[in-house]
Amino acid sequence: MSALRKWLFTGLLVIVPGAITLSVLNWIVGLLDQTLLILPQDWHPDKVLGFHMPGFGVLLTLLILLTVGAFASNFAGRKLVQWGDAVVHRIPVVRSIYSSVKQVSDTLFSESGNAFRTAVLVQWPREGVWTLGFITGAPAGEVASYLRDEFVSVYVPTTPNPTGGYFVMVRKSECVELEMSVDAALRYIVSMGVVAPVDPLAVAAAQLPPNP
Repeated sequence: MSALRKWLFTGLLVIVPGAITLSVLNWIVGLLDQTLLILPQDWHPDKVLGFHMPGFGVLLTLLILLTVGAFASNFAGRKLVQWGDAVVHRIPVVRSIYSSVKQVSDTLFSESGNAFRTAVLVQWPREGVWTLGFITGAPAGEVASYLRDEFVSVYVPTTPNPTGGYFVMVRKSECVELEMSVDAALRYIVSMGVVAPVDPLAVAAAQLPPNP
């Protein structure tokens, strides 16, 4: 029974990560394949090839993103985007949703943005209890006028699903900025502390030649 139990858990450790990864990839590919619906029926890969081949939607999505990005990077494209923004901002209800989404996307995907580029240690949900968070910016406007000291906006993700979490404003002096990358911090959070991030200083020291 001891050997059977060991083999069972070993099999789970081998199969579960691969199965979950394949499931997530299958969901992403299936979602992106929906972009093929914008093509005429005669152009669909399934009809041209005679059988279903997943993944063409990923290529089409990348092509669309590259094309829109290239167009929006030139003078005429920027003007057209600005004109479209101005039109949307004149539509009630739609403008509030669009403005909020655009501000978040500009912060997350802009090359000059600092959101989710710094992992920090903060005391949450009470003093003496530490957790990982990500700096998303700094308080501004009316909120900043009520805060006396220098504060930063921190997103504290939940475990093991980091897409949910809490937005808190913490004194900058009470945040401990970490050297670890955002990817390493996310792995640490998702694994519930099982996959500890590697200390870059320890790795560098291990690679040094021994003293003669």
